[in-house]
Amino acid sequence: MSYGLRVWDVNGNLTLDITNRLTRIWSTHSFSVAANSSQNIAIPGISTDGTWGVYSPFIPSRIFSGYVTIYNRASVTQNGTLLVVRL
Repeated sequence: MSYGLRVWDVNGNLTLDITNRLTRIWSTHSFSVAANSSQNIAIPGISTDGTWGVYSPFIPSRIFSGYVTIYNRASVTQNGTLLVVRL
């Protein structure tokens, strides 16, 4: 039997699929993003090399070198926690 982790967004899209590496939590970051805006969160060491993952329920995000951008498309401020993992 194999083990892994799969994460889907609210639209049913697979956003994280890990079956061949040991994943570890790198860090967590609290955020508050105003309505219909985005916010950059600095994460030293993160890169776009495919060995990183981020997760926060209901908040889309994108990884860049050195930071993650989270996007609030709702009409209200969103508060939450961003989980950063190293794959």
